[in-house]
Amino acid sequence: MAEPVDFYKLTRVVQDRFVQSAGSAFAPRPLAFRPGGPPSTYLWVALTAACVVLLLALWTIGFGDLGSSAAIHGVFVVLAYVLVVFGAAYGVVSFLAHKGRERRFPYRVGVYVFPLCVVDARTKRLLVHPIGDVSSIEQRGDAVHLTVAGDALVLPSAPGAARAILEAKAEAPGVLERGDPNEIIELDPLHNPRFSSPVGPQDSYRETTPGWARLTWAIPLALAVVLGPATWAIRNSISDGRMYARAEAANDVDSYTAYLVRGYRRADEVRSTRLPRAELQIAIAAGTPDALLAFREEHPRSNIGDEVDIALRSAMLAELERAKAKQTKAALDEFARKYPTHGIGPELSAAVHAVYARALDAYKAKAAPASGKERSVLPTIERLFAYAEKEGGKVEIRFRRRPLRSLHQADDFIAKTPSYTGEISHPSRHFDAKKQGRREEALTKDLAEAFRGIAPELLVFTKGEEVGDAKTFSIPTLLITHGPDWSTHSYESENPRGTYVGLYFIYEVELVVPGDPEPFKWAPPQLFRHAALSVLRENEQGNEDKVYEEMNRTATQIFQGKLLGLFFADSKRK
Repeated sequence: MAEPVDFYKLTRVVQDRFVQSAGSAFAPRPLAFRPGGPPSTYLWVALTAACVVLLLALWTIGFGDLGSSAAIHGVFVVLAYVLVVFGAAYGVVSFLAHKGRERRFPYRVGVYVFPLCVVDARTKRLLVHPIGDVSSIEQRGDAVHLTVAGDALVLPSAPGAARAILEAKAEAPGVLERGDPNEIIELDPLHNPRFSSPVGPQDSYRETTPGWARLTWAIPLALAVVLGPATWAIRNSISDGRMYARAEAANDVDSYTAYLVRGYRRADEVRSTRLPRAELQIAIAAGTPDALLAFREEHPRSNIGDEVDIALRSAMLAELERAKAKQTKAALDEFARKYPTHGIGPELSAAVHAVYARALDAYKAKAAPASGKERSVLPTIERLFAYAEKEGGKVEIRFRRRPLRSLHQADDFIAKTPSYTGEISHPSRHFDAKKQGRREEALTKDLAEAFRGIAPELLVFTKGEEVGDAKTFSIPTLLITHGPDWSTHSYESENPRGTYVGLYFIYEVELVVPGDPEPFKWAPPQLFRHAALSVLRENEQGNEDKVYEEMNRTATQIFQGKLLGLFFADSKRK
């Protein structure tokens, strides 16, 4: 059982022994020690925190709310401010008083483990537990974990402290049984010695309390009386300012009227200026551009013509803003058609330009990065956007076909092979104008769909006529020059019988913008395709078509991927 002992009621010799032992100046020295006062001290901090939270909650109720009756707190609410300020101040003063009391003890507050007892010295009332009450002693690193009378404690200590405590606990019964005062005094810091120094101090330590610590009620009360009403007044003033700011931001009749119900600092200004101006703006803002145009036609000799012009311009700009909010050129075109005399040409042009600039920025975010080996297409795309903004966004995809001279040589070669099966074996037959045209149609469709990712509303890619010998173009043009060349490789199939050739597929690309002195040009490496014999099927018609169609398909697929890789970062170049 713990024995409470009031430190200040002990004799001076016992007080000195405990202070010196607690400070490790004389035996018995603590086997382990955990510093710190009682946890209850921090309840005062909790009280202060709770009061601060309550004060913040009280402050925010209706704060700056034009529609709340609590926007300006009434005079009776002052009492609530006084109470919460008092609680917060009382918690602080009480905490400081307790901490000051701990610092004035002649020993460090905390829990001490001595050879014969455990002393809870966190307050002036020392709780003394016999060492026999200690259980569950365990050393974990630099701390001892033990249980004293059912309370778990963790005490910082040197390694080996747990063993020393166990040994002390084991030896304690024998020490107490022998009752040797000289032995006990070496193990118990609170043991009263038979003799004391006649020259040492005789008066016991006395508990001292500074004057301010005795005023734990008076100081908070004084602060509450001063700061409570001041906080209430400051809060109302700031809330009034927030109400006015919100009314000014809304700039409407309802908001200014609501401010006049509760606000007071700017009431004269609102009543004389802001509210009348808002009512006037309602009369003006009630009309659309159509209503204001009609008003001007109905009152051609009005004395407020300048005000009507200003209001009409404002309404046109507002209508333009609504069109701009759709972020499409179609909306801006519709605005221009609906109001041909809008009078805001520069603003409309700027809005149209913003659409193009936004689309260009969006494309740049997904454009392929510049490569050290390939010229970036981005400068040409920028000039294409500039051209489209002025002249329109149609872009033609046109093709120029390379001569098939090497394929005719391949025709002659295959005609001399043992597996020659007639004209159907001629490679050039599978790249005639009709078949190439069909392939160009399919490629155009795929590219047009892919290039919608640049700016679907502003740039429209369509198929144009075959180029032939044309070298200049009146509208933006994506020119693809293409065609196969014989690689001089040949491949023979026994079943089904036939001879086929390997081909190089050659592509050259130009993106031409009229007036651009430097069109974008790109030519990927020649794409070699061996004869696609894997598609052959015995006893089937059109095997030759399948072989060369498959070769063209895979080459086109690779070319298309590489081409799109020049334009889009997320397109994989194969």
